[in-house]
Amino acid sequence: MSNVKISALPTGTVGSTDAFPIVQGGVTKAATFGHTHPQSDVTDLTTDLAGKAAASHTHAESDVTSLVSDLAGKAATSHTHAESDVTNLVTDLANLQAVAFIPLDQSGWAWVNQGAAVVKQGTRTVRLTLASEASENIRGRFIAAPSTPYTITALIYAGPLNTTGLCNVGLAFREVSSQKIVYVAYAGNSNGAGPKFHVRKNTNATTNSSDVQSNPFIAASPTWVRIADTGTTITLSYSFDGENFTSLVSETRATFFTTAPDQVGIVIQNFGANIEIGGSIVSWVQA
Repeated sequence: MSNVKISALPTGTVGSTDAFPIVQGGVTKAATFGHTHPQSDVTDLTTDLAGKAAASHTHAESDVTSLVSDLAGKAATSHTHAESDVTNLVTDLANLQAVAFIPLDQSGWAWVNQGAAVVKQGTRTVRLTLASEASENIRGRFIAAPSTPYTITALIYAGPLNTTGLCNVGLAFREVSSQKIVYVAYAGNSNGAGPKFHVRKNTNATTNSSDVQSNPFIAASPTWVRIADTGTTITLSYSFDGENFTSLVSETRATFFTTAPDQVGIVIQNFGANIEIGGSIVSWVQA
């Protein structure tokens, strides 16, 4: 019985669940349940795979639809923003008071009429000291003023000062072309009136023009002083708490300056004192 016609294949089970045909006699070779095929045994598989990319591959930007145009308007991974581009930043900084204790880095500043004055840059403070002098001198360190409008608030520890001469530590405006200086300071002795806040106007670093003084009271140290320039008006103020400021001078830029102040700085003065004086700028908030 060499030729057998099978009209129906009997079935059986594997593991009592999967049905499969049972073929007997006349069948010389059958594929096992678990097996593989080379690519050449699968119709058109080799041709189809020949044009495909490798599993690990890259694409040029130009090969990705719209990628170049989409990325063109995006910011670089490393980039900067102007203050005006950051929502509420300028406003938030304007409301930040010196009590934030932001250290001043004045390493890029320059002396004006340094004389015997000394500056020491610390981690948290900038310290100015000056020996007693027989003539009037404003010793200061200055840098280019920020773009207007701006406000600069500093917390100053003044001391040691004296009660016999004119000694001041504070913040200043300066006009480079005319050399005029206006500063607001903690004054150890303001023309014999005792410690107080003081605004002084000088035609240059060695020549006084006029003084503006606050109401008589004994000022406390540390204390806050502030200078501000709106582009039209300059203001010099003081505060005991860093939030509530009293203006000593508020006037148009051209009231004293020839055109406008273009530098800001820190100053010290020790005219007629009999001891070395000093002051530390503990915080500098610029907004």
